[in-house]
Amino acid sequence: MPPQQSRASGDSMAFKKVPFTSIIALSIALSAHPALASVRVFQLKQPPTILKSPPQIPQILSRVFGLFGNAPKRSEEQIVYEFIADNKLTFGMENPGDQKLSLKKIRQTSRGKTLRFTQIEKGIPVSGAELIAVFDANGELEAVNSSLISLSSPPGAAEITREEAFAIASRELGYENAELGEGSKDGLQIVNTADGATLVWQFSVREGADASRPMQVQVFAAGAKKGEIFSKISLESGISGDIVIYDASVTLIIPNPIYKGLKVLKNGKRRWAGLLKKPAEAKLAHASLQKASDYYLSTFGRDSFDGNGASLIASVNVGRKFSRLLDPFGMRQNAAWMGPWKMFIFGAGGSMLGNFTKALDVVAHEYTHAVVGSTADLTYAGQPGALNEHLADLFGAAAERHFEPSANPFIIGEKCLRGELKKSGAPGLRDMLDPHNSLNAERALGRPNAPEFAQPAHMAEIPREMGPDCVSNEGNDNCGVHLLNGVPNRALSLAILESGWESIMDLAYRVLTNRLLASSDFENYRDQLLDECQASMPNDTCEAIAQGFESVGL
Repeated sequence: MPPQQSRASGDSMAFKKVPFTSIIALSIALSAHPALASVRVFQLKQPPTILKSPPQIPQILSRVFGLFGNAPKRSEEQIVYEFIADNKLTFGMENPGDQKLSLKKIRQTSRGKTLRFTQIEKGIPVSGAELIAVFDANGELEAVNSSLISLSSPPGAAEITREEAFAIASRELGYENAELGEGSKDGLQIVNTADGATLVWQFSVREGADASRPMQVQVFAAGAKKGEIFSKISLESGISGDIVIYDASVTLIIPNPIYKGLKVLKNGKRRWAGLLKKPAEAKLAHASLQKASDYYLSTFGRDSFDGNGASLIASVNVGRKFSRLLDPFGMRQNAAWMGPWKMFIFGAGGSMLGNFTKALDVVAHEYTHAVVGSTADLTYAGQPGALNEHLADLFGAAAERHFEPSANPFIIGEKCLRGELKKSGAPGLRDMLDPHNSLNAERALGRPNAPEFAQPAHMAEIPREMGPDCVSNEGNDNCGVHLLNGVPNRALSLAILESGWESIMDLAYRVLTNRLLASSDFENYRDQLLDECQASMPNDTCEAIAQGFESVGL
């Protein structure tokens, strides 16, 4: 009978005798083991840094020599908590754990796994504070992207209710019949201001009568400013599930979760209303949404915009009964993903813009906004909002190129121009490769003081009023989300010319779904692309991306 190894009751590890020569070999193995390798750390407005990850010594010993029997394995979540605790000066967090960080999503990737956390204090999320941890196939932490906030002192309790805050905001913002949405981040939030941390109520709202002016609003919930509006951001982003198309042409009511219009198609088949009314526009919407979802499914394995087979709900011919005296760039001449209401709307078109459902790049653009909302959920203002628009342009162009190849796949929305805008000579709504060549609507309509070009192609061309101190409002396009996206559009287009669509789109998808923060800016986007590229793609591709960003001043 073989000798028994001594083992204490309840002990989880069994030790073996190891010769001295193995100890030397072990020290060499440990020094080179990935668990002791550096972790790349990215933080907004700061240069990337290198920090050390806590070593998983029992796992290393077990893997190298079988020194331990069943060594207890730390979870990826625990590794992240320990890493932050070991680097608390960097992250400004004394005692990380499930009382300070909430694990929101775990995603398996081709190279390993990513974990997305949100920062919490007393169970309340901290607005804009996130951390994304990237693990390799061996379960080793290799990169962190963080927007965690060091709170000087925790806030007190809310002093007004959500209903009171909603009523105040509705009155202050001039809504006649405000309709409340259900945004993924709505509710009580902590914001960090110059006066310290305080509470706000966050909610999504739009005009109930015509669904106009959808906004995300934050109202102070406590303190001297309680009841005042802290921030407001416009939400107009201008598969195994079903594709359901409604026709809104028969009513003045703008589609909403309760009334979307008449149901005319479900999965391409006519419903009862579709038998009474020719569903031509609905069929175009169904075909384009089918192609957009098929592109994501066949290229990236993504089942619907949420990755879980959600049904696609859309209303077409929106605003057909509206007065033609309304703003020509209003609901009739627009296409949008209404995030808090989980539906797409496509306007009936007007004298200058139309044919939205026929333009696959425009439909896939809006579909990508839905994908962004289910992944990085980029804040729709300033540079994060411009990245939201850039990614929608990028994937919209890629989807159209996939099904409808053209001589210049970098042009967005060429099928949508009508009237004076079509006569202006602009190739489309946007030109990703040459943002100066995008549609300059002000100049096309002969309006005085029109800007020299529609979009900047370089960081140096960004208007000063759209810089870091810009305050988002309805009048400045949320600090230029449709303006500033010209910069990353050109950077990625140049990279595509060098490396091809397939490699760049694969990389961009992984960064969007696994690595971007809600508050990521252009520099953070560049850093995440390069870091992910260097870990998984040829050097030529990474060099093309670096040169693309360098050419636009990044």
